[in-house]
Amino acid sequence: MKHGEYIRIAEDKTSAVVFIHGINGTPRHFDRIIPLVPESISVYNLLLDGHGGNALDFARTSMKKWKRQVADRLADICGLHKNVAVVAHSMGTLFATEALLLYPDRIRSAVFFAPPLKILPKPIVAVNSARIAFDLVNPDNKVLTAGKNAYGIATDRRFWRYVGWAPRYVELLSHSKRIRKLTGNVTVPTTVLLSKKDELVSVKTAEYFRGNESTRILFLSNSTHFYYSDVDFDIIKNEMSAVINKLI
Repeated sequence: MKHGEYIRIAEDKTSAVVFIHGINGTPRHFDRIIPLVPESISVYNLLLDGHGGNALDFARTSMKKWKRQVADRLADICGLHKNVAVVAHSMGTLFATEALLLYPDRIRSAVFFAPPLKILPKPIVAVNSARIAFDLVNPDNKVLTAGKNAYGIATDRRFWRYVGWAPRYVELLSHSKRIRKLTGNVTVPTTVLLSKKDELVSVKTAEYFRGNESTRILFLSNSTHFYYSDVDFDIIKNEMSAVINKLI
């Protein structure tokens, strides 16, 4: 699969939607959502440094690079477009939260999928991660297939190449703790979507958003960290429609 950025700049450059994927992720995670954005609105589907390549590329990147990359890109996008919305998944929501605090006058709304503020991996995570990393996914398994399609690193059966990934997850946990303290300061209208069957992010993440009048929390009953059921995707479409309405 190709994991390059997707950028579509509308002619009048008035409004834009920015998509930010999660750790080990890919812009392809938003393949079903991008078509919901009309051609009159610009789209920036970002690819974070070290993603889209191999296991060694990911080991050599860092949280610092990702933060700087997102901050720089959003500064440019907010400078070019009057109205901006941010749609982010997992780790991408951490960077998006910082963006909402930096550009409350330009970012009109946000949708956060599975913000990792309370990470509680289930035992199946290790098995599924190994199957995806080593390309052992049964195409009939919808959950695993969705995980594979949202995985932005080339599969590699040389397990030792994954040893260098540990610092990236330590950085993720550290940054997650930092963002927990900032969620109450967000004034941009934000919808948080939490999957009840998420294998990585606990639904108790909702606790960090309660009390903020700018934030709505919705639960996807039949979805996981990467997989969205058809019924839950209808909820996602409704939220994206609300986002688009705020940009028009």
